[in-house]
Amino acid sequence: MEIIYRKKTYKIKSENLAVFNNFFHKYLLPNQLEHGSKLIGRWVNEKQTEITAI
Repeated sequence: MEIIYRKKTYKIKSENLAVFNNFFHKYLLPNQLEHGSKLIGRWVNEKQTEITAI
């Protein structure tokens, strides 16, 4: 069985971190889970300007 991973990096303004987190958890993640994806991990850089999800 072959596994495919998707790495997505979102670039944001640090002041929008809370807004983006809300959007991610309310819309993006449920949509991806509904279509069979699984969240492996999610990281925010120290400057809070990039979020990486696998």
